[in-house]
Amino acid sequence: MSVGWDPRELTCSFPPPATPSQPSIVGPPSRVDAGASGTFTCTSDGFFPRDITVTWLKEGRAIPASRTTTLPPRESTSYRVVSAVEVSLTEKDVKSELTCQIQHNTLTGPLRQSFRLGDALRVAPKLSMEPSHLVNVIVNQLVTIACSAKGFYPNDTSLVWRENGSETDLGTPEPLTQETDGTFSVKSSLEVNTTEQRNHSVFTCYAMRNSQILDHVNVMLKIHRGKGDSSSANTGPWLSFNPGLWVAFVVNKIVATVFLSFLFLRKMFSKTNKTRQRQPRK
Repeated sequence: MSVGWDPRELTCSFPPPATPSQPSIVGPPSRVDAGASGTFTCTSDGFFPRDITVTWLKEGRAIPASRTTTLPPRESTSYRVVSAVEVSLTEKDVKSELTCQIQHNTLTGPLRQSFRLGDALRVAPKLSMEPSHLVNVIVNQLVTIACSAKGFYPNDTSLVWRENGSETDLGTPEPLTQETDGTFSVKSSLEVNTTEQRNHSVFTCYAMRNSQILDHVNVMLKIHRGKGDSSSANTGPWLSFNPGLWVAFVVNKIVATVFLSFLFLRKMFSKTNKTRQRQPRK
C-alpha cells in the first residue's frame, strides 16, 4: 500500500505587504557656509515588498540623489531604504526647502518629508561703514561713525568697535532687522569727540561670532583746526602726528627760498648791467 500526499497540503507563505514609514531627513553635522555643499540623508523602513522609489526635490524641482540603498541586500520580510543627496547652498537658500519623497506600491500617494535649508546654512555678513576710509573734521567736534552688517544668517553676529587696536565704547546698536529673504541686518553707531590726540586715529568695526572675527572695516580721522581749511593741519604741533607732513613742509620752504633767491640775484644782475651800459667810455 503506497502512501500518497495531497498537493493542496503544500503551501508557500509570503509575508503580507507593509507600507514604509514616514521618511526622515538628517542634515549636515554643522552649518554649511554659503557657496559650499552639504549632504542630506533620507531614511524610511518597515516596508515590503522590496521595490521602492525615492525622489529628492528642492523647491519642488527634482534633483539627482548621490546614492540610494535598500537594506538588507538579501531576501527579507521587512526592508529599509537610505538615500543621500549633495546640495550646493547659496545665500538665497535661507527660506528654501528640500523634500524627500517615497513611493511604494502599498501607498495610495507618495510620502513626503521636508527640510528647511536655512537650518543647515550659514551666511557671512557684508560690512560697510559711513563715512568710509578718511574723515576730515574740525577739532573738538562730535562726529558719528556708523557700521552696518547686512545679509547674515543665522542671527549670531554682533559688532565690536576698536580705536587704534584697543576696544573702545560699545557704540549704540540699532534694533536687529530681518530682510524679506530671511537674512538679518544690524547697525551700530559710534559718537567720537575729535580731540587733537585723535588726529589720524583709526576706528575699526569688527563683525564677531562667538568671539571669532568674521570681517572688519575701518576709517581714519584727519583732524584740523581751521574752519573748513584742512591746510591748517600742516603747521604748528599738527605736524608731529604725521612725519610725511614734516618732509613736505621743509621741501616747500627750501624750494620757495631757492626760487626767491634766484629772482633777487637775477634782478641785481640786471641792474648792474644797465649801470655799466650808461657809463661813458674813456
